[in-house]
Formats: sequence, structure tokens, C-alpha cells
Amino acid sequence: MAAAIPSLHRLLQPWLSRLRPLVSPVVEVLPRRRLAAAVNVADIRNCARARAHRMIFGYLDAGADDEIALRRSNEAFAALELHYHVLAGNLPTRSCSSHPRGRRLDLSTSLFGRRVELPFFTAPAAGNRMFHCEGEVAVASVAREFGMMYALSSFSTSTFDEIAAAHGGSSQPPAGRFSPEVSHPPRRPPRAFQLYVWRDRAFVREILARARAAGFEALILTADISWFGNREADLRTGFTVPPDYSWRQCAGAAAAPAWTWDWLTHPPYSYALVDQDVSADSIAAYVNAQIEPAFDWEDAAWLCSEWGGPVALKGVVRPDDAKRAVQAGFSTVWVSNHGGRQLETAVPPIDVLPSIRNVVGPDTQLILDGGVRRGVDIAKALALGADGVAIGKPYLYGLAAGGRVGVHKVVSLLRDELERAMGLLGVGSVAELKEKGPTLVRPRSSWG
Repeated sequence: MAAAIPSLHRLLQPWLSRLRPLVSPVVEVLPRRRLAAAVNVADIRNCARARAHRMIFGYLDAGADDEIALRRSNEAFAALELHYHVLAGNLPTRSCSSHPRGRRLDLSTSLFGRRVELPFFTAPAAGNRMFHCEGEVAVASVAREFGMMYALSSFSTSTFDEIAAAHGGSSQPPAGRFSPEVSHPPRRPPRAFQLYVWRDRAFVREILARARAAGFEALILTADISWFGNREADLRTGFTVPPDYSWRQCAGAAAAPAWTWDWLTHPPYSYALVDQDVSADSIAAYVNAQIEPAFDWEDAAWLCSEWGGPVALKGVVRPDDAKRAVQAGFSTVWVSNHGGRQLETAVPPIDVLPSIRNVVGPDTQLILDGGVRRGVDIAKALALGADGVAIGKPYLYGLAAGGRVGVHKVVSLLRDELERAMGLLGVGSVAELKEKGPTLVRPRSSWG
């Protein structure tokens, strides 16, 4: 019977969708009320847990093995103390003050050669539509509203064109490789495409051409997933993408009416950029079938040459690897342990950020993700050497809790927390925060 349910879903979905105007407001009453009452990312995490299917929240929330790396990445930020300046004369960005010596806070910076209004952005994440039907398009539209960079996963459930439309169109030539001699005016924040270490170079060339045509200026190579981490939460919940309609998953669906109605009244999703006909296999099995574990530095150098534009190497936690990445042609080093979801007890990214900055010098762009749950965490990362900070779980909690509204709330909360942190630190801009960073942020044990 379970095998027949997917066909039944496809048959009934067009009819059920007609009832959305009547049913959706009812099943979303409690999720919307909880989301409206949330005051921080931790609250929104609870909202996501309450609305989402158990297996979906487990996939989003969990780490590898015993989740030690996940916990340590979060806790590492708490071990850093802030030594702030007073009487700095900072004004909030939306202040009405006319004080002659007041300076309005400036949260803008530059990423991948383009201006962004905020120094943080949403990290690429697979299968956004599994959390909410609005998926990646909702996230991209929020990024556009806030003037943020947007990064798209290879395992997106939305197409390049859908993302381009949501994030502000294409300002990149539709064909050909990037040329450093040609200037492309920054009409919008940058857009990056994340790529795994694929086996098929012909496919890599084809998907890079599609990304380029859709206005993606930068490429991100995720290097820490050539082997798939042991995520035991997925085994416990029977996680599959798409759902396999087992009795266990159906019981979980009954306990999550808002998520389930969302799922039933929209067409089944697929990996829109890679394979439109992916069966209901686990994501681990699908990734393992496509990933090339033998991908090495020579392959990475080929990829940089093939793209011809800015390329980030994501998943670096060692200074020697960071140095080698620059030598191989990467313009950006992305310090990350994949959210504690790959190698158990991997070092917290914030702990190695200063040493990596010391090795690559001031001219290589550094991005950090992992463990960020507060705006003050973003401030600490910028102070210790990051040029930009990527958030993963926080915005996905928002998406799972309430679609675009939830993502918007997460970004608003983090923006306000970052602004407050910078104001209280006594720095007026991201540039000043980075310049004075080593004097502002110190490990607790080093104070004296």
C-alpha cells in the first residue's frame, strides 16, 4: 500500500490544492502565532520543531555521530569575551538623531567584489522545499530585500531562473567565461553557486554554463563532503527525500498538519538542477552515487580554471590547506566544518579562523560558518578575520517555521543583534570592527 501512496499524491494534489485558501489559514494558526512570539533564533528553532515533520526537523537540526562537533562549534563563541569601547558616539542605522558628532552605524561591506548591505548571508543548503513549499525562492527574495548575497546549493529544489528572478535578475553576460578585464556593474548583491566534487566533468561544464547564464558571479566548491557523514538522527527517523510514505512517516505527517498540508497541496519536489527524476532514496545514497571521493587538488585547480571567476573553497579548517587553496587559484577560503555534520569532533571554525587569516594574509577573502546563532557571534567572527559570515541552521529554522516570513524574521533578528553588538562595542562600521578586532575579542582565559 505504501508504494501506491506517491501515485495517489500526484493524482490528488491538483484537487487538494484548490482547498488551500480554506484549509491553510486553519492549519497555520498555531505556527504563525508561535513565530510571531519568537524573540531569537532559539525560539524560532522551537517553532520549526513544532511545525515540521519529525524526520525533516531531525535532518535539519542534527550533527554527525554524537554531535560533539556540533555542540563545540556553538559553545566556542561563548568562550570569547568582548572588550568594548565607551563613548564612541555611534547612532543606530535608523536613528533620527541630529547630533553633530554622531555617526550612524554602517553594516555594509563587500563580498566577491560587490557591495552588500549586511556582512552575513544564507549558506547553500540542499532541498529547501522539504522544509517549506516556498523553498529557495523565499530565501532568495529575502536576500534581495536586505541587500544580501545569496548562495544556491547544487541540490536545490528551485531552478537557476527562479532564483535569478527572486534575487534581482541577471547582470552577467549570458554566455562565455568570466574575464578580469571586463567590468560588470554591481546592480545587485553577489550570487554564488555551490558545487560538490562531482564525477562527471562534462556535467560540471554544463551546470557551470547554466549558472553563469543565470547571473551567478561566484562559485563555491564544497570539499568536505567527498565522504558522507554519519548522521544517526536520519537513521532513527527513517529520513528520505522525497518522503517514502512508510507507516512511520505517515504517522509523523499526521502529527505535523501544517507541514503535511503544505506537502500534499504542492507538486512533489526534485533536485531541480541535477536530476528532475530522483526517486525516493535517502539523500546520503544519492550524494554517494554522484560524489567523486578521489577529487584532489589537481581537480580543484582545473575547476578554478574552468570557471574563470571568483571561486571559494568551502570546508577548510587548517592553515596549510588554506594556503594551498590560494596557490591552487581559489580567491576565497571558506572556514567551515559543515555545521558539525561530517567529521565528528572536527575543530570549531571560529577557533581556527585567526590562524588561517594569519597564513593567507589580508588580501584573501575569508568566509566563516558554523555555530552562529546570534548577531554577537557574527561580530566576533568579523573581528577575528572573517570578511563575511554564512548562516545555515538559523535561516532554515525560519524557513521550516514559516516560509518567507520565518526567514525574514531570522535575518531581521540577526541584523538587529549585530547592530546592537557593534554599537555597544564602540565600532561604527564593519571595516572598523575588522581593523580593531584583535583588541575587542579575546578568549576568556587570555584576559589579565
